[in-house]
Amino acid sequence: MAIKGIFTSHAGLIGERPNDLASNILKIGYLGTTPMTTLSKGMPMEQATQRAFSWIDDTHISGNQTITAAAGANATTIVVDDAGIYTSNTLVLSEATGETLLITAIAGDNKTLTVIRGIGGTTPGAVAVNDTLQLIGKAYAEGSGKPEPVTQQGTEYTNFVQIVKTGWAITRTAKRITHLTGSKLAQNKAQCVAYHAEALEYMSLWGVKSTQIVDGKRLATTNGIVTQIENYGGNVVSANTGGVPGNISMKDFLNWLRICFDKKAMEGSNERIILTSSAALEVINNAIVLDSTYQMEANETEYGVSINKIRGINFNVTILTHPLMVENATWSKEMYLIHPGLLKRRKLEMDTITQEFLVDSNTNSGIDADEGFLLDETGWEVRGAPTMGVLRNIQNAVAS
Repeated sequence: MAIKGIFTSHAGLIGERPNDLASNILKIGYLGTTPMTTLSKGMPMEQATQRAFSWIDDTHISGNQTITAAAGANATTIVVDDAGIYTSNTLVLSEATGETLLITAIAGDNKTLTVIRGIGGTTPGAVAVNDTLQLIGKAYAEGSGKPEPVTQQGTEYTNFVQIVKTGWAITRTAKRITHLTGSKLAQNKAQCVAYHAEALEYMSLWGVKSTQIVDGKRLATTNGIVTQIENYGGNVVSANTGGVPGNISMKDFLNWLRICFDKKAMEGSNERIILTSSAALEVINNAIVLDSTYQMEANETEYGVSINKIRGINFNVTILTHPLMVENATWSKEMYLIHPGLLKRRKLEMDTITQEFLVDSNTNSGIDADEGFLLDETGWEVRGAPTMGVLRNIQNAVAS
């Protein structure tokens, strides 16, 4: 095609423009590497007023107690692990013998029960260590006095906010040069944002709480979500179907979920999700195939299953694959059941701080470069950890 007059910079073919090379560079990496950071936008967020923050969890105390000392059929005292929930005039059932007992007093050690045996015509029987007593109600005499009050105290947990910084920098010379791959400044800033989000993601899940002095300055790290589930009563187990470490059947997988969902919080919705790797999800899908019948017919063009929603007796849960979990040999064999409604992000500054130091405006102390960084001071509060869980060492699918 002929072009009359002076040839201009925009008159050539689109593919000849130098900055088009940038769009032809193949970038290889994980897609959507920060699902927790993304999900946190819809979770509760609260400003932290100090470097350390705290909250209180309170859980239901079971009326089922373990007997810690053997006692004969005629014994009038029985010792249990913790009688804190029991008071006088409490009826309990000996699960081993079927006998009903009436508690008339509790010693100061909060463990020794004084009892009347054989209530309701039941037969007194000897009890052994690890037998259990189950609360079945309370009974008071006519004209009796006030009942003994019981005060339940929660457990206080603490965490620190952690400072996360990610920087970018480019010399004035590099910024001025026309690169075939486009603007290096824009590329540097975009990479900074991506890696900053990933740093927050790693901290959010796998961080551990600590504080130390480094170069005369206080450095604090924060407990991540997985760490808090482990430390604060979550259902943490390892795959071990049939006594073989690493083996998992659908029966055992569903049992792990059921135990977690047996516990519910008094606030928020009961929606929970699982974060896992593609490798662990494949094992669960293989376990589903082993417990199922897969019908193949002539001219079929597709084979296999792809299940990421699991329903059980008391739950309905969605499984999300987390791209960062595949890069670690341990994480790739794990699943984390989390309760988004009970997670809260705590931040000293509610927004991410952006700082820039520019050579043209003489704000970079004489350094011949533009520099900047992103900063977050943040930590996680995991309430109701017993409603969540960690399933580890998922390696091989076996039939139930």
